[in-house]
Parts: sequence; C-alpha cells; structure tokens
Amino acid sequence: MRTVAELQMPFNPKDFYIDWEKTESKDGRSAFLASAPRDVIAEYTAALALARVAPVAIESHSPSIVRSLAAIGAEPALLLITGQSGVLLSIIENKIIRFNRFLPASIIAPHNDNPPIPPLVRGAEGGSDFLAKEARKVIDFFEAEKKKSISQIVTVGEIDKEAAKELVKLPLKIVSA
Repeated sequence: MRTVAELQMPFNPKDFYIDWEKTESKDGRSAFLASAPRDVIAEYTAALALARVAPVAIESHSPSIVRSLAAIGAEPALLLITGQSGVLLSIIENKIIRFNRFLPASIIAPHNDNPPIPPLVRGAEGGSDFLAKEARKVIDFFEAEKKKSISQIVTVGEIDKEAAKELVKLPLKIVSA
C-alpha cells in the first residue's frame, strides 16, 4: 500500500506520514488512505508535549468526526462541517469517508473581505448558491459512481437550519459535535 501511495501522491512522500485503513467493499480491496505533512504533525506533537500530553495517534478532522457521530449510519449521507476557514463536504457510507471536498470561505464568498464564518451560516450574498451547487456536484458524482442515493445531510458546526434545508432538498439531521 505504501508503494502505491508513494507512486500516486503529487508530493514527496518522505515529507509526509502516510496511513491507511481497510474498508468494506465487495472485492475486499478498498482502503481509506490519509496523509499529513510531517512538519505539521511535529508542531502538534510539540504543542501537546508542552501540555504534558502524550498522543497515541493523530487523526484528521473528518475521520475523527465520523467516528464520533452516532447519527451517521450505514446509509449514504452528506456530512457538512462548517468552520471559520470554510466548509468541508464529505460523503459518508457505512462510517467510511467515500469523498471529501473542502471549500475555503474565501472561495465561497469572494466579495467578503474577511469572512469569519462560512456563508451558509451568515447567508452571504451568493455564498449559499455556490455552496449548494458544489454540494450538488459532490452528491451527483457519488450517486452516479455508486448507483446509490444520498439519504440525509448531517451537519456539524454553527449553521443556519433553513439555509441547510434548502441546500440540496434532502432530509436534514442537525448534529452538534
């Protein structure tokens, strides 16, 4: 797996930690692959050491949220994570991330000088329309690829419930994490 990852990655694999986890699939040959820059992880571990915390593992944001949410089950769902830097759109199925797309706040609402919270929360002009189109692309891609329908949206973070309901016209489950 490491050899394949190193051949496929668009950066020097020596500068990154690489890890993977087997995932369920019909042929038994699927895996979730993750990578993180070594210098970024070093900064986190140094900060944790100052706080006298000895980490066992460091996990990226979306997999850690997926593991912790009871609301995400076997059925395909769009996970919408809002934060100050932007919005993460993830397709989750069987608690496995099938697709991730991060949309920086500056791209969602380019006319805002310094958008502190993504436009889905604040309703910035044009931002919700852009986000809805991007979410629809992610959903359409998954549904065409897997021949399965997204059954719900699970949201994490501060969010305008009405804006979220209009996002892609799907049943909405609001989850706080």
